[in-house]
Amino acid sequence: MSLAWTTLVFGCYTAALLAIGAVGFTLQYGVTNVLNLSYGGIMTSAIFVDYAVGRGSPNIWLAMAAGAAWGALIT
Repeated sequence: MSLAWTTLVFGCYTAALLAIGAVGFTLQYGVTNVLNLSYGGIMTSAIFVDYAVGRGSPNIWLAMAAGAAWGALIT
């Protein structure tokens, strides 16, 4: 793959993770009117697991599943 394509995919992937985090904060605050900062810690931990699995395996779907499973496990 070319460097430009890899950079584009990584940028879109990172932007999607940040957007999911922002939507989660907004949804949680809108429903409860309480700013729950632990949500950010769970998201960060799941993203680290996603990144670690993604570095060891070229399968992006496996990395996303591992990150989601980790986030669900520690919630």
